[in-house]
Amino acid sequence: MNHAQHHTATVEEAATVEHVWNLITVARAPEFYAISRCPRRRWIERPEVVMRQLGIADRYPTRLVMVPEEDWSGVAFWKSRQATLRQLCDSLQIPPPGYVQDTRQAPGVGTVHRFIVACAPSPDLHVVSGAGRFSTDIHIAREDGGAALTTTLLGATQMNLSDYRTDLLRAANAEIADLRHQLDEVKVKHATLKVKYMDLRGDFAPGAAPHSSNSDDN
Repeated sequence: MNHAQHHTATVEEAATVEHVWNLITVARAPEFYAISRCPRRRWIERPEVVMRQLGIADRYPTRLVMVPEEDWSGVAFWKSRQATLRQLCDSLQIPPPGYVQDTRQAPGVGTVHRFIVACAPSPDLHVVSGAGRFSTDIHIAREDGGAALTTTLLGATQMNLSDYRTDLLRAANAEIADLRHQLDEVKVKHATLKVKYMDLRGDFAPGAAPHSSNSDDN
């Protein structure tokens, strides 16, 4: 099977990557490094116990939520969600995540899988977990579990991932903000016209007193 050709990064690209990481390192609060260096003996010594407890606690959802089907024909570039999660843990200087597989039989579907994924980012947060959705493809299910924990972990640490998708999201948010501003302007104009309309209705109502815009003039 043919895969995408891999190119070596140029010197300029490598220098840019190093520069941006330096910016991130300087910008991070000192508390970040203090948390990342705290011992996590409970997680390191007995991770299987923690993962088993998480698996049991989340083994019986009210319904099976499936991963949507992907149209792979339009995918120009793909990056593993598991790899993203692993790199995120490395960047946050926390132990790698653990995966608990949940396999069951779904009526009309067959064998489905999902993964409950967890890690211990800090003593303050204890264990952070995310439950992926079900899929008939065990690899896709594992990917979805990794994505679920990535979302949870970013929320717990109040941090974010910055890549090309961030640029798209910022552009979309800016467009939404502009549309909301335009909508607010339309609402104000509508309210003004409504007031004027009601004034005109009052002027032409039977028995209404004459209204003059120069009523204050002598």
